Amino acid sequence: LGAAVQDQWTRTTSLSASLLDAARAGYAVPEVAALVASALRSNLAGVGKALNATLAIGHYSGADLVAGLSGSLRALADAYLPIPTR
Repeated sequence: LGAAVQDQWTRTTSLSASLLDAARAGYAVPEVAALVASALRSNLAGVGKALNATLAIGHYSGADLVAGLSGSLRALADAYLPIPTR
């Protein structure tokens, strides 16, 4: 996955490419890490607190992080969860 993402770095800003490289190395923005950890523990209070903290990052960066996280989770769910039949 890291190599596939790295191949697309020219399609984004240098800041975004740097953040993607850091994520590939295991770094996460602390607010986002707290959001994911709270969600995995079904800690709704923690999710709310971490979501607000993430959304407070920059003018649009926090919202972009949440959108990226949401899109990533959707892609993973689509790839790994069975499609229900009717």
